Amino acid sequence: MSSSKKKGTYKQALRNKVQSARQLKVAQLINYALFKCIQKGSSIDLRLMHCPLTITKVTMSSDLRFAYCFFLPFNTQFNPNEILDALNLSKVTLRRFINKEVSLKYSPQLRFYHDLGFEDAVKIDQILNQRSCN
Repeated sequence: MSSSKKKGTYKQALRNKVQSARQLKVAQLINYALFKCIQKGSSIDLRLMHCPLTITKVTMSSDLRFAYCFFLPFNTQFNPNEILDALNLSKVTLRRFINKEVSLKYSPQLRFYHDLGFEDAVKIDQILNQRSCN
């Protein structure tokens, strides 16, 4: 099974799906709340405490009950699967924090995926550079 097919690694269709204005606004609020919670570091997995991590994109389901969160680790000793495990173990705390920060009818369930979009862009760039040299 390739790394892009593993559970929790990358969902191209979810990352690029068209969002309504309401979905975009809620996604931005959740992204900011996640950033604040991870930055505070209270009651989350210790692996996330000093891990340079970026939530690159959040997309919402049409009923706003699911938040698909894409993350990208930078220069860390942990591999993406370890960070994914840490995020999944901290879901309850993160969801509780989001519930306090963002006023919604339902608290969305968080789903985390390692964002391979930037790695794909580098591969495409390398291929294009090889083609231009020939």
